[in-house]
Amino acid sequence: NCTADAACKDVQTGSWYQSGLYCPVAPDLFRGNSLYLKKGETPEETLYLSKYVSSIDGPVSGCSNGNWILRQADAEKDYIKLEAGEVELGGRVLRCISGSIPFGVASCGQPNITVPDEGYAPVVVDDPYTSDPADYWLHPCECAPPAWGMEKPVNPESFESVPGKSGNQFTPAPFELVAGQFVCPAKELLDNGVHFETETEQMERADCEARCKADNLCNFFGMDPSRARTPAASTPRVLIWSEKWDWKVAWQLFLAATVARWLTRSLAGLPA
Repeated sequence: NCTADAACKDVQTGSWYQSGLYCPVAPDLFRGNSLYLKKGETPEETLYLSKYVSSIDGPVSGCSNGNWILRQADAEKDYIKLEAGEVELGGRVLRCISGSIPFGVASCGQPNITVPDEGYAPVVVDDPYTSDPADYWLHPCECAPPAWGMEKPVNPESFESVPGKSGNQFTPAPFELVAGQFVCPAKELLDNGVHFETETEQMERADCEARCKADNLCNFFGMDPSRARTPAASTPRVLIWSEKWDWKVAWQLFLAATVARWLTRSLAGLPA
């Protein structure tokens, strides 16, 4: 579940016990957000992350409405009513954080996909767009934990593509998002983001990839064989885009391409 209400927050403060994943534990109607919790080894290391509202939290030095605050959990002073979304926190304020906090991915255990457990049926996940039953589809923003190994539901080929001891934190090989008549945001092109093929310099896919890897701001690259804005009618060009064009936009573009392909083939009477 990658909705904002269910996703964890990845807090990095420079302090080891304050940094880490804070996951939602309750809606916070008074503050207009969710209440996040990071469980520690000791009560002092168990912390809450919440939006700061001065009328509720009182004055906090250097903190403005809309910032985030970290508090120590205090069982005697904290009052959380899940059903009503009522949250009152009385623990000591440790830090005020301005700006946005990125989402993080919480780890999870391997699902029960084969053996009934205490009267419950095993979890069976299926991709409804394929003919194979129970083919274990994962959401695009989820990764199979390394501890699952090559056993079902993990695809051995996918497992082997993950570098050993990387903990799933690595830069994968580039893959095609879309092909055809799709245009990416021109405003997100890097300042040196357009490269033309010349008599002495080729512009193959590998050349595009190399140019993108050479620029720390580049996250996407593509070939544009169109005639627009080229010195010669048949001259292809390479386009590279900045990190501002994030994975959400890329995923939306991929979905749009998939739908367009399906409609085109359906109208032509071809199988999707």
